Amino acid sequence: MQNATRYLLLGLALVLGAVPAWAQSDIVFQVDMNTAIENCAFDPAEDAVSVPGTFNGFDTGADPLSDDGTNGDATADDGIYSTTLSIDNGAIEYKFWASDPLGWEDNQDTGSGNREIEVTGPETLPVADFFKADGIEDQCDVETEAYEVVFQVDMSVQILIGEFDPKTDLVVVAGGLNGWNTTADTLAPLSANPDIYVGLVEADLTVPSMQAYKFIIGEPEDAAPDGWESGSDRMFEVTGNEEDANNNGVPEVNVPLRFFNDVTDEDILTEPATVVFEVDLRPAYYFLEDNGLLPADTQTGQNIEEIDGIWINGPVANGDGLTDWATWGEDLAAIGTRQLLDDGTQGDAAAGDSVFSITYTYDAGTPKLQVGKHGINGFDNEGGFGADQNFRIEAGSQTVRSVFGAVLRNDGTYDDDSGPNGPGGDFSQAYDPYALIDNTATPPTVVAVRSGGEDDSTVGVEPTGVVPVSAELRANYPNPFVGTTTFEYALPESGQVHLAVYDLMGRQVAVLVDGVQTADTYRVTFDATGLASGVYVGQLRVGTTVLSQRLTVLN
Repeated sequence: MQNATRYLLLGLALVLGAVPAWAQSDIVFQVDMNTAIENCAFDPAEDAVSVPGTFNGFDTGADPLSDDGTNGDATADDGIYSTTLSIDNGAIEYKFWASDPLGWEDNQDTGSGNREIEVTGPETLPVADFFKADGIEDQCDVETEAYEVVFQVDMSVQILIGEFDPKTDLVVVAGGLNGWNTTADTLAPLSANPDIYVGLVEADLTVPSMQAYKFIIGEPEDAAPDGWESGSDRMFEVTGNEEDANNNGVPEVNVPLRFFNDVTDEDILTEPATVVFEVDLRPAYYFLEDNGLLPADTQTGQNIEEIDGIWINGPVANGDGLTDWATWGEDLAAIGTRQLLDDGTQGDAAAGDSVFSITYTYDAGTPKLQVGKHGINGFDNEGGFGADQNFRIEAGSQTVRSVFGAVLRNDGTYDDDSGPNGPGGDFSQAYDPYALIDNTATPPTVVAVRSGGEDDSTVGVEPTGVVPVSAELRANYPNPFVGTTTFEYALPESGQVHLAVYDLMGRQVAVLVDGVQTADTYRVTFDATGLASGVYVGQLRVGTTVLSQRLTVLN
């Protein structure tokens, strides 16, 4: 009965011109391998090419292409390989993969490094060239030699943080030397140190060459395990001068010991941490004001015309007991423990200043590098697919600040050129005009600005060129005063600055400065016109330092 209802709905949807989100369409994928064939990098008689993507878990063996005139292939033996797949409607990502030495295609100039399309109906995609950024090297005169390659990986941190169970999980190595096979080469624990897993892979390797590989966590029944190491491929070098240490006639390559994901015991918390995550949402407000809508949701293409709130997604958001990504959209928006607020709670320093906050606690053993992403109304609209924030935390209490749309990379620098796709256009630099980045600073900084590059958090602030020994908030002058008065404050080092005025009930009545400033002594004018006469408090917050001065208004 359920299937009958589903087909009835599908028929009605087609009559009405709408396609249900769960409908599928036949997509013909095509890739031109002629350059690789001419350069002996691809042998049609022995090698394979496939199309891994989000629709098959990026499994290199799931969907092979053929050049035999079937399954969507227009002409047999013309070097153009094809396959026809039934794909769920919606946004998908994919890239072509071929046998060694080609392996994966290089980046396609997108935030995720993948090809991207929106599936809305049956389509034959244009013939794509198998893409290598540096071209496909000529392999016709390249020599190969048999090698024994010894891999070793330290799993101690994954065991400690519960991401690897030696009793049930496996460690696998995959790379160009085994066709990126995710199940062929399993590593085993050393008897002397069971946290270290080792394995020997026999392969014919090009001499000389650089060989790519990665480690994978999986379970015995996994046909395509998803526990890949993150980041770029690892590499080892083959020179042709390797020795045959065990005298069996085959030289060895001993790949250096690595930590899985390069996370060492120095990269995890030794004590608990309490972290306030702040995000300055002004770039989104400015973009919405200037354009009438926000960049579309990366996952669904849905347009957003108003801001109802902001959520945080990914492993960083452990406040609800989950340690992975929630489904973007309504599902994420329904998780209250992932919503940042601007109401003075959850660690929010000042209500109504467009800086939203949430507080999480982390146990000892948690990785210091936390990955996540913000989303307005729960949708994926801060950065393109895969353009995630890299938050670094330390033991103890701290505040981690970010500016919406400026993606913090793993190396500590910022990138505002990886925005989500937009309705009717490329919004990869959507938030660029509203985020002022300085990757030359130590550490790199980013502040929200109004379109055109003016830092609106420090407009009217005058630096004096005097660097103090310690942070100061000097008495305003004149005081008492009618109309306006001047504050002078001093910063011994660069950092986030918040200078505001409060009444004696603790209510914020004005924000004078809210942004990143360099070490200096500054003056800023406060216009109290319209305030009732009385005593108020000026408060300067610099990092963990809070300084206050009383001022008297005589209006």
